[in-house]
Amino acid sequence: MNNAEFQEFYEKYYEFSTRIANKIVKSHVVAEDISQETFFNLYKIKDALDCSSELRLQGLVAKAAVNKARDYLRKNYTKREIFQMDQIGQEKYLESVEDQFLDVEKKKYMFKALENLRKKNKKNYEIYVAIKILDIPPERVALVYKMSKNNVNNRIYRTKQWLMEEYTRIYDSFG
Repeated sequence: MNNAEFQEFYEKYYEFSTRIANKIVKSHVVAEDISQETFFNLYKIKDALDCSSELRLQGLVAKAAVNKARDYLRKNYTKREIFQMDQIGQEKYLESVEDQFLDVEKKKYMFKALENLRKKNKKNYEIYVAIKILDIPPERVALVYKMSKNNVNNRIYRTKQWLMEEYTRIYDSFG
């Protein structure tokens, strides 16, 4: 999915996502923030999204919005971010340009490792994305894939190990 397609996807499902989050958190402003976070996470994996089915995309947006809203409600009130007007615009950039460049390179290699995982083992890829990127609880993923929570957690552990090895292999081959 390219940027233009993602923009269209965003415009089509943003209000849908906001309505779902609003039903859970009972605040339209918070629901909009949750929807933004949802689409930010989806943007990170936009190239891996399965665009073949509108129903599947809608379900993905719904699940991600529900999970983000539930996560918001689980946080203690002290953990929620509160901005005051005098704090806006005072962010400091602590990283140097070189650190930012290296971060971009690392992400490029990790994306390649995720692509290779998707080709090698689609089920582990889907489980990993659901839990680590979309923040879906392992219990729910276990129900969807009809396996135990321990099995899901073991797959996540093995997938992380494989991704680390694959990342190193890719990095070494380009470096």
